[in-house]
Amino acid sequence: MKLHQLNLSLIFLLLFGFIHAQDITSFNTSYYEGENYTAKSPSCTVSTTNFPYIGTGYLEMGSNGSFVEWDNIRSTTKGNHTLLIKYANASGKNLSYQLIVNGITIDTLTFSSHFDDWNYYWMKRVTIPLQAGTNTIQLKSNSSNGRLHIDNIAISNDNGICSPDGKHYDVKNYGAKGDGKTNDTEAIQAAIDACTTGGSVILSNGIFMSGQIKLKSNMTLWIDESAVLKGIQDNALYPSITQHADNANIWLDGVLGGGGWELKEAFVYAEDADNLIITGGGTIDGNGDCSIWDHTKDEILRPMALYVAYSKKVKVANIDIVNSAMWDFVILECDSVHVDGININTSAYGVNKDGIDICDSHHVTITNSTILCQDDAICPKSGSTKGVDHMTIKNVTINGTTGNKIKFGTLTYGSFTNCLLQDIAINGSGRAGLCAISLQGLDGADFSNITFDRINLQTSANAFFLLHSAGKRSHRPSDAPAKIGSMNTITFSNLDFRNITDQIGSCISGINLDGNIHKIKNVTFDNVKVHSFKGGATTIPNTPGEYKGNYPEYSVFGMLPAWGYYIRYAEGINFVNCSQTVSPKDARPAIVREK
Repeated sequence: MKLHQLNLSLIFLLLFGFIHAQDITSFNTSYYEGENYTAKSPSCTVSTTNFPYIGTGYLEMGSNGSFVEWDNIRSTTKGNHTLLIKYANASGKNLSYQLIVNGITIDTLTFSSHFDDWNYYWMKRVTIPLQAGTNTIQLKSNSSNGRLHIDNIAISNDNGICSPDGKHYDVKNYGAKGDGKTNDTEAIQAAIDACTTGGSVILSNGIFMSGQIKLKSNMTLWIDESAVLKGIQDNALYPSITQHADNANIWLDGVLGGGGWELKEAFVYAEDADNLIITGGGTIDGNGDCSIWDHTKDEILRPMALYVAYSKKVKVANIDIVNSAMWDFVILECDSVHVDGININTSAYGVNKDGIDICDSHHVTITNSTILCQDDAICPKSGSTKGVDHMTIKNVTINGTTGNKIKFGTLTYGSFTNCLLQDIAINGSGRAGLCAISLQGLDGADFSNITFDRINLQTSANAFFLLHSAGKRSHRPSDAPAKIGSMNTITFSNLDFRNITDQIGSCISGINLDGNIHKIKNVTFDNVKVHSFKGGATTIPNTPGEYKGNYPEYSVFGMLPAWGYYIRYAEGINFVNCSQTVSPKDARPAIVREK
C-alpha cells in the first residue's frame, strides 16, 4: 500500500459498521512508506535487514547527492502542513538533507543521531507549504557521513499545529528567563492565566525551568522547537492534582493494580480544558533522572510529564516528551483527543514509566509517533464505567520498553470497544520486556471489536496473553457494582513476531469461577507468524491452576503445556494461515486446547 489515509469515520464504518455522531474528522493525516517511493537515485536501496519496520521494509539513503522522491503526496487544502519523517540514524553523526517541495528547496534538514541502534526510530518534523491536489516531496543528501534510513513520511494538516493561533502571550513578557536556572513557574502560569480565548502561550529560545503548570480551555501551549520546558527537581513545586467534582474514577482516588494509592502529581496538567492544543516542535522534559524520583521511591511523589483529564477536543502534536519521573503521557476521561508526531523517550533511571496511558476516554487517535519508555508502552485502562471506545493507533514505533509493548489493563472496569491498532513496529532488542500484546480483563470489563493489524515485532519475552477473569480481582469505584465482563471478537491479523525469549508459552484463558465457566469467545489469528517461540522444555507441565486474583503478567500461570498457544475456557479461537516455530526443540505441542 503506497498511501495510508487516516479518516476515522471511514475506518470505523468499514470495521464496525457505523459512524458515531461525534465529529472526529477535523484532524487528518496520511503516511507514505519509504519503500514505496516514486523515484530515487541508484544508490538508494530498499532493505529489510533491520527488522522491525512498518510496511514491507525501509529505504536506505545513499551517499552525498543521492535522492528519494514521492510525487503522490495528496492534500485537500492549500497551505502549511506538517511533514513528519520517521528515520533511523545510528551513525553517530548528524546527517544533512535538502528538502525540496514541488521543485522548490524549502529547507536543509539535520537528522540527529538519537540512538546507536538502527532499529530505533525518531520523528523529524518540519512545516511545508502544499498545494491542493498532488504534490512532490524530495529529499537529497548533502552528507557523506552516513546513510539515513527512512521508514515512512507523513503529512498532517494545519488546524493550529503549524503556527500559534490568536493573540500571542510570550512567557518572557511575564518574567520568564529561559536560562536553564531560574524558576519560571509563576511567569509561565501568569501567561497562561492571561491568555484569552483562542490565544497562544509562547515558549521560545531557552530552557524554561518550572514546577507544575496548569492549562485551560481555548488556548494553545506553543513550545517552540527552540525551547525546552523542563521540570524542577523539587516535590514542593508539584501540588496535588485537583479532584474532579463528580469523579468516580479510581485512577485519582483509589487503586492501581493491587495497591491503594493516588496519582497526585503532574508537570504539565490540564483538567476540564476543552479546545486545547499543545504543540510547537519543542520538548517537555520531566527531568526525572535523579535520586529524589528514583523508581524505588513512593510513586505519588513522581510527577507525570503530561496529564490531560476530563477534557474535550484536545490536540497534542509535534512535541517531544522526555525523561519523565513517572508516566510520560496520561489521557483520563477525555473525548476527541488527537495525538500526532510526538516522540517519547524516557529511557533511563528506573521503571514504572509508561509511555501513553489512555484511561476511560473516547475517540482517541495516536498517529505518526515513537515511544521509548521504562514500562508499558501503549496502555489503555479503565477505572470507571466510561471505558475506552473508538481508540485508533497507527504508524507508531515502539523503540523498546522494560514492560509490555501493548497492554489493556491491568485496571479494566469499563468496556474496551471499537479499537484499532495498526501499522506498529516494536523493537525489543536489548530490552525484551514482558508481553507483546496483553489483554487483561480483570475487573469486569467487556472487550469487543478490538483489532491488531500489521504489527511487526523483534524480541519480546512473551507473544500473547489474554485473560478473562470474570471480575475475580474486582477493583472498581466504591459505589459501582461488581461485574462479570466478557472478551469477544478480538482479531490479530498480519503480524510478524520474531524472537520470543521466554519459554512459558502464550495463554488465552477464561476462568472457572466457583463452578461457573466464563469463556473468551471469537478470537481470530489471521496471517500471524511467530518465529520463533522459545523452547527447551523436556517434559509437559500439568494443567495450570485457576487465576487467583493476584496482579497478573504473562507468567502468572507458570510454564504452560504448549510452547505456542495454550487455550482453555474459550470458544471460537481460530487460526487462519498462521505459522509458528520453536527453538530449541521442545517436548510440548505447539497448540493445546482444553475445555
